[in-house]
Amino acid sequence: MRLHTEWLSYLRALRRREVELAFRWCPPGVFANALELGAGDGYQASLLARYASRLVSTDYDRSILSRAATPSVQFMVCDAEQLERYFKPRQFDLVFSSNVMEHLPDPGRALAGISRVLTDEGITIHVMPTRFWKLCHVALHIPHVLARALERTSDEGLAKTLARERAKGTDPEQSGSLGPANNPKTARRVRSLLSRLLSPDPHGVSATHTMEFRAFGKERWIREFAAAGLDVVAVLKGPVCSGYGFGLNRFRLMLEKAGFASEYAYVAVKRGAKSPWAHHFQGA
Repeated sequence: MRLHTEWLSYLRALRRREVELAFRWCPPGVFANALELGAGDGYQASLLARYASRLVSTDYDRSILSRAATPSVQFMVCDAEQLERYFKPRQFDLVFSSNVMEHLPDPGRALAGISRVLTDEGITIHVMPTRFWKLCHVALHIPHVLARALERTSDEGLAKTLARERAKGTDPEQSGSLGPANNPKTARRVRSLLSRLLSPDPHGVSATHTMEFRAFGKERWIREFAAAGLDVVAVLKGPVCSGYGFGLNRFRLMLEKAGFASEYAYVAVKRGAKSPWAHHFQGA
C-alpha cells in the first residue's frame, strides 16, 4: 500500500505548478536572456525555456546537473553566491530561482550578485517556503515516518521499489529535508536515530526549527531584497505542498482556495526601476 506519491513525479508536478502560477500572465518568449539558479536535474529549466529566447540554467552540484538534458538550454556549474565570477553586469532580463535562497549561507551576497547581473529594467523572481510550509514540515514528519514504515512492511514489491528510489535519490528521505544535497555548503547534522524519527532536520541552513520559522517570514525576505538594492513589486502565492510527497490533492486545493500557500514567489526589480515586465506579475 503506497501512501506517498512517487517522489520524482510529485516534485515535478510541484515545479510545474510553481511556474504556472508565477508566469500565468506571461506570453511565450517574453524575456530575451534569462538565468536560473539551482537547476537541479534541469526539469524546471525545460518549463522556463518557454518564456525566454535564451536560458542559462545553473547549479552548484555538478553531479546533479549532469542529469539535465534540454537542448535549448545552456547548463553550467555556478555558485549562486559568486555570480560575478561567471557573468557580466546587466546580462539578464530575468533571474529565477526556486527553493534556493534558504539553502545559501549568505543569501544577501547572492541577491547583490543578482542585482549586478540583472539589466536595469530586468525582473528577478525567487520562490521560497513560507512559515505555513515550515509548520507542515514539522507537524507531518512523524506521519511521514509512520507511513513510510507501513509502506515498507506491507508490500515486499513496494519495499524494493522504495529502496531503488532511495538509491537513485528520488525518495523524499534523500531529496527532501533529510538529504545532504539541499545544503551542500553546510555540514550535515549528526543526530541520533531517535531524534531523526521524532523530528526532521531544518530544511535550509538555519540551526533550529525556531530560527527557520522566523527566517521564512515574508518581512525578512523583503528586507534582504532591499539590502541588495532590489524592490519587491509583487509577492505571489504558490501551491500548497507538504514536502513529504503526500498526495491529498483535493485537500491541498481546498487549502489554496482558503488562502494558504506553502511557497511565495517574490518578484523584484532594481531599486527605483520601472520594468516593462512588471505588469505580467501584477495581475495585469
